[in-house]
Order: sequence, then structure tokens, then C-alpha cells
Amino acid sequence: MKQATQEKILQLVRDNYNSIAADFDQTRKKPLWPELIAAADKVKSGETVLDAACGNGRLLEAFKDKDINYLGLDNSDKLIELARDNYPKKTFLIDDLLTLEKAPAQNFDWVFCIAALHHLPGKDLRRQALKGLASKLKPNGKLIITVWRPNSHQKL
Repeated sequence: MKQATQEKILQLVRDNYNSIAADFDQTRKKPLWPELIAAADKVKSGETVLDAACGNGRLLEAFKDKDINYLGLDNSDKLIELARDNYPKKTFLIDDLLTLEKAPAQNFDWVFCIAALHHLPGKDLRRQALKGLASKLKPNGKLIITVWRPNSHQKL
């Protein structure tokens, strides 16, 4: 896929999430998936968590009884505003999943990237994002990823 096409798609995704942010926030007020709760249960108080493509910060519901060091990043400024409103005691920054410039390298015990990689057009950008996410982990850190794969026969 041509770089210009990828850039147009990325901008379209960002613009769409900015335009639907309020509705998106409301639809994410329901309980988290059991599989996500099970993964989050392994996080211990005192550990560091990067929530890449955090949206409205909903993942924090899984940690409400834990004292974690959390950083949420998303490229939608409207979703970051909502995340800050929803969880005012946590840190949320506007950042891109492909650069993760605002997250220090090798600083996190856990990196979560929930339902976001499928928004990246092309295998090369997905690989780039995966390498970037992995670079934020401490040695022996854990990376938790979920994706929508309607065409599950396709390979990343």
C-alpha cells in the first residue's frame, strides 16, 4: 500500500474517532470483556501500565482496586479529553500508536493495546506498531493485544 494512501486512512480514522468520541464514550460504559479482566487481574499494585490507544480510558475499570502507575495514550484529542474527564487522577496524553513518543522506553511492566492494531492500514504499519509497543516493555514485561479480525484467514 502506498504511503500516501496509508496516511489518508490514518487521518480518516483519527477524524472519525474525534467526530464520534462522545457516542463512543457512552457505548464503552458497559463491563469489560471477561478475557480482558482475566489479563488485567495479573497486574499487581505498584506495577506500570501503558494503555496504547486508550480511547476513553475504559481499561482503568479493570484496575480500580489496584494502585498502578498508568499512562494512557491515544491520537484522538477528543477521546483523551473524555478519558481525562472520566479518570481525572490518571495521566492521558495525545500520542500516536506508530510513534509512542510520549512513553519512555523499557519503562512498563505491562503494555495493553486493545482493539486498535486493525485500524492501521498495511502489514508494515502493524509491524512497526508492534515493535514500538514491545520497546516500551521492561525486561520480562507483558504485552496484551486484542484485534478485530473479521477476515481471520489473513495473516498479519
